[in-house]
Amino acid sequence: MSIQTTEALVLRSINFAESSKIVTFYSPQFGNIKGIVKGARSAKNKFGSSLEIFSHVVLVFYQKRADIQLISQCDLKNPFSNIRNDLIRTAYASYFIELINKTTEGAQESEQIFSLILNALITLETTNVEPEVLAHFFEIRLLKMLGCIPVFDRCVNCGAKIVNGKFSCRLGGILNNECWRADESAPRVSLGTVLTIQHLQTSDFSNLSRLKLNKLSSKELKLVLESYIKYTLVKNLKSLDFVEQIRGI
Repeated sequence: MSIQTTEALVLRSINFAESSKIVTFYSPQFGNIKGIVKGARSAKNKFGSSLEIFSHVVLVFYQKRADIQLISQCDLKNPFSNIRNDLIRTAYASYFIELINKTTEGAQESEQIFSLILNALITLETTNVEPEVLAHFFEIRLLKMLGCIPVFDRCVNCGAKIVNGKFSCRLGGILNNECWRADESAPRVSLGTVLTIQHLQTSDFSNLSRLKLNKLSSKELKLVLESYIKYTLVKNLKSLDFVEQIRGI
């Protein structure tokens, strides 16, 4: 058993026994870390708000061969207070965290994925980027990092340049109108939405504030990206239902 120190983000926290919690963290060096935090629910606990969902922390733990590690220290770096004080931002942050929690397994460490989620939270906390734009950027980047990004720059069936067409979850990309029979159930997607996706693929966090979505692109981006994530990665996302409720207010 060795002592390890790492940056991490809190993904999930559940009560355990009378005074403890089992907390899942994501770190760049160790991937998902599930650890028991003894005394976390006691009146004199030393952890404070560092165990709250999507907190950025410095974690010290005893690394064991077992699935659950022993957490000895958890120091708060960033509580993301602006996110917690805003219902819409909280909804989107919860969606980002749930996606990471459900698409990364065990010791699947990744500097890229950790940087993605951390920078998404910082952007949500400190900028005026539309949360919906940030969410679609996040979805595209995560799909790419996980190796399952759909084909958006050409027809997934014939390879021809996209003019207008449909999006097929089953085939994993855009179909030109001429290839619609390859998946007759695929919904139609406008060229403007395809171009928006292509733009998001080449963007970074610093220029997302320039992008505004019209009603059609908003509807179609949601249809394409969220349906594909549910089709390929995670069928049930409770936080996405929360986002939908907030969008409807």
